[in-house]
Amino acid sequence: MKTKAHADYSNSPIPVRLETEQIELLGEFQAKTGLSKSFIIRRCINYTLRRFSDGEVDILTLQERK
Repeated sequence: MKTKAHADYSNSPIPVRLETEQIELLGEFQAKTGLSKSFIIRRCINYTLRRFSDGEVDILTLQERK
C-alpha cells in the first residue's frame, strides 16, 4: 500500500541540472527521433539504474564490471 507521502512524491517533478554537453546531446537525439525530452530522460534513467543496481556498471566510474 502506498503512503500519502509516497503518492505525492511520485507525481512531483524532480529538478535536474544538466551540463551543457548533456543538453546538446539530448537536443540532438530529440531532433533525430522526434521523442520528447522527458521520455528520453526516463528511458535513460531506467536503462542505467538497472545496470547500476544489478552491479553490471560501477556508478562512479561508469565502467562495466566483469
